[in-house]
Amino acid sequence: MSTHLKNGWCMVGWQAALCAACWFAAAVSAAPVPSAERTLGQLQARLTKQPNDVATLHRLAEAMLVRARIKPDARDTAQADAWIKRALRLAPDQAKSWELQAWHEMNLHRFREALSAIERAQKIALLSAVSLGLQADALVELGRYDEALAVTQSLLDRTPGLPAYSRAAHLRFLHGDTEGAIELMQSAVRAGRPRTEETAWALLQLSGLYLQHGQFTQAENAAVSANETFPGLAASPAQLGRIRIAQGRFDEALVLYRQAAALQINPENTLALYDLLQRLNRPLEAKRQAALLDAMARLDEKDTGLNRRLFATYFADRPGGAAQAERLARMEMRSRPDIYSEDALAWALYRQGKIEEAAQQMEQALKLGTLDAGLQYHAATIFSAVGQRSRADALMQSALQRNPHVVPLFKAGSS
Repeated sequence: MSTHLKNGWCMVGWQAALCAACWFAAAVSAAPVPSAERTLGQLQARLTKQPNDVATLHRLAEAMLVRARIKPDARDTAQADAWIKRALRLAPDQAKSWELQAWHEMNLHRFREALSAIERAQKIALLSAVSLGLQADALVELGRYDEALAVTQSLLDRTPGLPAYSRAAHLRFLHGDTEGAIELMQSAVRAGRPRTEETAWALLQLSGLYLQHGQFTQAENAAVSANETFPGLAASPAQLGRIRIAQGRFDEALVLYRQAAALQINPENTLALYDLLQRLNRPLEAKRQAALLDAMARLDEKDTGLNRRLFATYFADRPGGAAQAERLARMEMRSRPDIYSEDALAWALYRQGKIEEAAQQMEQALKLGTLDAGLQYHAATIFSAVGQRSRADALMQSALQRNPHVVPLFKAGSS
């Protein structure tokens, strides 16, 4: 069977199409996490005896990268980096070494460096599913969507399965076909192995697509299935929290996001708690979350900048924070020029009163026709400000039809 993304986005042989709103954590490795954890000690013992065994270095680095996908830890990232560097010194002529380097660079949001590493791998060996998947990821993050389509088509032709379908779904969603994206992500879930972390991520991605399409019951079922498939992912209660917000059940969402934060403290969960506490008119608690976010932002800028885009959106709605938001958004645009960075910059410009410039930037964020409720809310607000009322009304109606609570209930910056 063959699957085609071209010629009107048809799919031949599979009743599916394409979707998603953010960079997927789709598996690039065939190694299930539980197995990696069980064998980690054995691999480290083997490396002690054979410190120049490149195959062992590869397996150790891969295990750390998979573990970091479940629960990011700077120590695991540093250890993976050390093992990859050693493998590259010992075996610069092995494609696997460069593929692992690319994966590591993707985790650090160094997308151009990741693409360069993949190109090195592809010069050494025949195209692999791993190299094609990572290449597609990097091209999407760099806003090179036509090239990403071509690479993803090659991945689908060569190795149909969960990694190929989920990446194809991401592109389908970005190009405005959420229904087709849902069908393809369903194929990704069916292709996944039972009770694995990669299948749980596919279910969470499917839940996100249902949510973007306004299908709350299906979104909830998929999120619950993700938690049952691989318990302990902080993303599972967080996704249920997003669903509760869309349903207007803010107290329940707060409980779920606190569960997510107990599993993993990160800027995304903290920002969600901050927003929820403002919606629920709990200013003292919201102020504490804001202080935590401010501290996280300082550390992020000093360290890796992985959450620069999130903090640009956060500061845009904080009193006196719009200039900081624009600075961060422009930095993000230089390293990650995709439509969501375009959106973040447009919103920062709008919050500073640079309305005409914001509208021009927003045009770029909408260029693919992505049916993302949050993006459409920003666009409607900006276009209304420049007098494009009918267009703004259409965008807002589209956003509210799929997510009635996409518009904040609190006045931005009130705390």
